[in-house]
Amino acid sequence: MNKVFLFISVIILITSCNKDESKVPDYRESFLGTYECVKSGREGCIDSLIYIDTLIQFKITSIDDSLIIILDEEIKIENNGEFGKDLNSDCIQYPIPDYRVFCGEIEDDSIKFSVYQGGLGCFSDYQYYGKKINN
Repeated sequence: MNKVFLFISVIILITSCNKDESKVPDYRESFLGTYECVKSGREGCIDSLIYIDTLIQFKITSIDDSLIIILDEEIKIENNGEFGKDLNSDCIQYPIPDYRVFCGEIEDDSIKFSVYQGGLGCFSDYQYYGKKINN
């Protein structure tokens, strides 16, 4: 009887150690890839202003548990694709260092976001609108 109990205990111990270690899917996967966007806006200082309207490409990658890297900046992205926004979907002030505004959203294969740097003197204010061109 003791041998049967020992045998069953060993089997239970072995099978419990071999549990399926399936990974929870990363919600950021659908947002990652290369995007092509129209970058428009302005930059300048008190006495000069330059308007920008150009086509750019950039890659979005993931880092840590909930961050993405976009335009070389790390920012938290929510599972609905919003970044730099509060619970009411309004842009928050200084979501990352050096940016007064860095907020937007990714929906399906489209992206739109705004960035603002600066203050009373020199500044830059850009809007990006585009599509994912590959993963």
